[in-house]
Amino acid sequence: MKLLGSYVNGNYKVTVYENTSGDYYKVNTQKSVNVKVEDDKQIYLLSTEEINWNENQRYIKLAKELTKDAKTDEEKVQIVYNYLTKNMTYNYTKIYQISNTYKPDLEKLYDEKTGICYDYSAIFAGMLRSLGIPTKMVKGYTVTNQSTFHAWNQVLVNGEWKMVDTTNDAYKIQNHYQTEMYKLDSNFIVSNVY
Repeated sequence: MKLLGSYVNGNYKVTVYENTSGDYYKVNTQKSVNVKVEDDKQIYLLSTEEINWNENQRYIKLAKELTKDAKTDEEKVQIVYNYLTKNMTYNYTKIYQISNTYKPDLEKLYDEKTGICYDYSAIFAGMLRSLGIPTKMVKGYTVTNQSTFHAWNQVLVNGEWKMVDTTNDAYKIQNHYQTEMYKLDSNFIVSNVY
């Protein structure tokens, strides 16, 4: 069970169903699993369905190249943030064309350099995770716009989770507005954490 980005220790029953026909399924097998997570920060270094990255992807190679001389995680975060907010643009038509099963494709986004908030946050998380920096992708709402679903990140820097919104900041930076990389937690309403 995932609860706002934390994984709950306990016993879980895993069931595999077999499709018999149409919308009908039967239980194929069941197994109980005891889960004990020692360090839940390690979860936010993994490639997942939502943040699908691997060492061969160009964004991941770029992250390593851009940060090769950085001494601290905070420097690495700033470098990746600077790159994305200066080089990615928001795709205003894509948001109306995607399905509810859409998942970002980092290789395609590398070529296009345009996307929606989900894309920005997946790329940012994938790049930082590949550098060994625990990063969450967060979905929910901003306090100022509670009618539009949004995605952003939380990054573990100096032992503290910090909010970063590359989507909104890209717009601000590219239009010469002032903005700070780290945001106040109180500006966001969290629904899901990945």
